[in-house]
Amino acid sequence: MFTATPMLELPMMNDQLKNAEKLELAVIALKISRTNLKVDIISKVRRFLNKKRFKKNAKRLQFLAKINSKRENLDVYAVAITLFLVLSGGFSYILWKIARYSYIKEFI
Repeated sequence: MFTATPMLELPMMNDQLKNAEKLELAVIALKISRTNLKVDIISKVRRFLNKKRFKKNAKRLQFLAKINSKRENLDVYAVAITLFLVLSGGFSYILWKIARYSYIKEFI
């Protein structure tokens, strides 16, 4: 995605199947059948060469990937916040504790 290259995908199992479908719907990649591998590869490569849409959509995805890569360590912060919320009882629990603390603080 980062190099804006249309892809031929051979999904094997689990999340690869869903990811291949998503990329195929976005007209960035084509799935290859495991049963007709040689014929399928040749026909899909011809489709890539004949249609400009694949390259255009790959360029769009490259732009988004570059923007996202500039956000350094954003995923680490998201995981840290998620872990904090899960371990502390969730977002609503934290809001309840803050409200309770501020209410008790008024009477002290």
